Amino acid sequence: MAKPPSVDVYLQAEFQSMDTNKHGFLTPIEFSNLMVYLGCNNRQLEKLMEDVDPDKDAKIQERDFIIYMHKYPELIENTNIIRGLFQKFDKDNSGSALKTDVVADLKEMGIYNDKIDSKIEAMDQNKDGNISYRDFLRIYFSGK
Repeated sequence: MAKPPSVDVYLQAEFQSMDTNKHGFLTPIEFSNLMVYLGCNNRQLEKLMEDVDPDKDAKIQERDFIIYMHKYPELIENTNIIRGLFQKFDKDNSGSALKTDVVADLKEMGIYNDKIDSKIEAMDQNKDGNISYRDFLRIYFSGK
C-alpha cells in the first residue's frame, strides 16, 4: 500500500476548494471561511488574519497559505479531522476514494441516506467512480 499523500497535497486541495472562482488567491473572507470549516475558532482566526497575508494586499496566495500552515503545526493538527475522515475513505492512499468505499463506510457508520447519496454523486464530478479530496471538500464546505 502506498504511503498517505503529504500534508501539502491536502493543504493545496483545501486552498483550491475554497478558491471557487479560480483566481489563484483567497480573499480574507474566503480564507476565514476555510479556516472555520477546518475547525479553527474565532480567537485563532484573528491571529491568523494578521499573519497570513505578508504583502497586505488582501489576497492570500496558495504558497503563502501552505508556508503559513507549516509555521504553526497546531493548525495542521487542528485541521486534521477532515483529512482523517477522507483518509478513512481513501483505502489505497492514492489521494482519491472510490465512491463505493465512501458509500460502504457511511453505511457502516450508520449515517447513509438519500440526501447523502445525492451529495456523494455530486462529489464524483467526472463520473469515474472516484472522489478527490478537493471535490470531497467542495461538497463538505457547501453544507456548512
